[in-house]
Amino acid sequence: MPIVNRGLIAATASSKIIVGTDTRFLDDNVQAGALLSFTDAQGRITTPLYVVESVEDNTHLTLVQAYAGTTGTGKSYALLDVAYEKTSADVFNLLATKTDQIEEVLDKANGAAAQGNFAVLGAGGKLSTNILNTNAAGGVPKLNSFGKVDVEQLPLAVQNSNANLLDNWDFKNPVNQRKQSTYLNTSASISTIDRWIAGANMRVELISSGIRLTALTSNFRRFFQRIERPERMTAQTVTVSLDVIGATGGFSVYFIYGSSFEKNSSGMTIDAGFSGIKSFTVTLPGYSDTAGNLALMISSRTDVDVSITIRTAMLEMGSVSTLKPNAVSHYGEQESLCKRFLIPLSKDQRFRAVGVFPSALQFTIPIPQTLRVMPSVENIAAFALKTLAASEVPGVAITNIEMLRMDTALLVRVTTSAPHGLTDALLYLNEATFLNAEM
Repeated sequence: MPIVNRGLIAATASSKIIVGTDTRFLDDNVQAGALLSFTDAQGRITTPLYVVESVEDNTHLTLVQAYAGTTGTGKSYALLDVAYEKTSADVFNLLATKTDQIEEVLDKANGAAAQGNFAVLGAGGKLSTNILNTNAAGGVPKLNSFGKVDVEQLPLAVQNSNANLLDNWDFKNPVNQRKQSTYLNTSASISTIDRWIAGANMRVELISSGIRLTALTSNFRRFFQRIERPERMTAQTVTVSLDVIGATGGFSVYFIYGSSFEKNSSGMTIDAGFSGIKSFTVTLPGYSDTAGNLALMISSRTDVDVSITIRTAMLEMGSVSTLKPNAVSHYGEQESLCKRFLIPLSKDQRFRAVGVFPSALQFTIPIPQTLRVMPSVENIAAFALKTLAASEVPGVAITNIEMLRMDTALLVRVTTSAPHGLTDALLYLNEATFLNAEM
């Protein structure tokens, strides 16, 4: 079992019962003996850890010890598998047979420590403050007055390890399941590269070095991404950064939020001629103010027919920007994240009926991974009912496609305009479309 953190959980003080929302404990193979941790706003594991006694279903599990925290819902968590086949006696015997090798390693370590290369654990298996401070010149960080290492002493790779909370943020090689090189709609907002929406008259062009956004005909043209689970960062300090190749006019970057995205936060402006990395830090509003809606917005200002070209974008917790020039994302990881929101269905795909009713049929559609929520079909007209010989069924039209269940496949019910008279059938795609679970 990998680390499991799907959905949110509720816990009651002094109770052993955990109740999940949008969790899939059984599907994720959570078993007795796994460790449960409640995670902080940065997704880091906190203590104490709780041992799982039993898993009742996808949304209920029982702990060995009662929950010692405060009662609450909507808690982030992580479940870790710590199963290990060896008994403590096995481990003891293994160590006993390795005594000579261990002593040899310790001798070498003490010799290296004497030269100031690194510190060796002292009595009780702890690092001595004196040893650390003595060997600081040899590359060992010095402890401060609180017995901790200051962030500035850590390697840059460790300092600059904040997670990017945006999806599909590397515009040099974006996930683009719709496969268009240019996106533009003059009357309404449209989906563009995965997870990013363009408002009316905002042209989005994919070029080799990034994406070019061009605001046409009027000002305040928009390009934005809605943030999943905004409760993770509400009332928290966050930093947004853009790696800009160039701009021919003024643009603004900020957050929008509220029940209909009617409110906006402070942000930053990017003026004509700017290139490089620019960032801003803001404390986001509380969850009740956002009404569960939060989006990062890139918008043109008062200039018309102006463009901005962007390599990368980053949203991270804290007040420090860690975006580096020409940063590169892990494409496979980003593609997997995006397919939680959008899965393409290809022309000529077909699915055989698993249930037949007078004016409806049921089909299963395999999916590469579980979507964020139960999806909708973008274009019902792309589907047709056909016989097993792939012949049209005359006089019968599809009036609705309803999603019934989702696991490794979607179970869907297709309603027809009239009794179809079929005992078996194919759900056939006359053209490509998408299963859409976007926010």
